[in-house]
Amino acid sequence: MGKSEIVEQIDGLSVLRQFLEELWVELSPSLAKLSDFQQSRLSYIRDELLELKEPTQIAHYLGFIAHAFETAQVSQTTIISIYQFALQCQPTYMPALDASIRIFSRLNRWSMVLKLLKLKSTKGTAREKVRTFYEMAHVYLG
Repeated sequence: MGKSEIVEQIDGLSVLRQFLEELWVELSPSLAKLSDFQQSRLSYIRDELLELKEPTQIAHYLGFIAHAFETAQVSQTTIISIYQFALQCQPTYMPALDASIRIFSRLNRWSMVLKLLKLKSTKGTAREKVRTFYEMAHVYLG
């Protein structure tokens, strides 16, 4: 492993750690509304995230956290930032992509929906691509 690879991994981990720390501070009032079980589960997942190296696993854990926060009625902006961070870790992570499309649709952010659908159209089976193109046409036609 070269020196630049080691630096890149450390930088990636520190970015993730900073993101999670800021997120937990920002969301402390919302976290307080969750049950003790939910709070401890999310804290456990947060701590486990910092041990992971595989981008797909990191994206999966971030997706789980974002979904939990959706049910806790956290701001859409915060939830989107978690899903977007998951997509930065793993651009092909479909649950985060689908959730981002759903949230941006709810917010009527159609240009962002189209960008995400365009990204989604490059992934999946032929049948999934056709479905994605159909969704894009639906957005264009309103």
